[in-house]
Amino acid sequence: ALDAMVKGEPRLGSLFMEQGGASLLVRALRAAGTMGPQGEDFRRAVAYLITSLADANSVAANALRAEGAMNVLVEVGLQGTGRDVDASMWALGSLGGISTVLEVMSKEGPNRPAVLRGGVLSLCECAWNATGDKEELARLPT
Repeated sequence: ALDAMVKGEPRLGSLFMEQGGASLLVRALRAAGTMGPQGEDFRRAVAYLITSLADANSVAANALRAEGAMNVLVEVGLQGTGRDVDASMWALGSLGGISTVLEVMSKEGPNRPAVLRGGVLSLCECAWNATGDKEELARLPT
């Protein structure tokens, strides 16, 4: 629900971040890691919220990176096999761009099809958002 509110009204995302939202989201994602398979929906929701906040606001993206969100997304967000992994890869793309997604796919993907699937989806979004950014697009494998 918070994700939909942030998408509909970006000022709510800024307010959330001003009130310590980055720290809260990282703690929530860590907590979701202790839930095992039952935490899949929660991990997915947190990752999508991170994506929405990072896409809408560079200050929010910087705060999330500083809080360690990228590391926690890899450590916790990729532990599943479903849509939570897709959402975590999408969030990694929003926070770190093409090079981050490719690095995670290379390290985590060979034995984890969900990481590769989520990575491909994230790369498509990163490329779409980077239209006109030749430096970012040059990071794509050809």
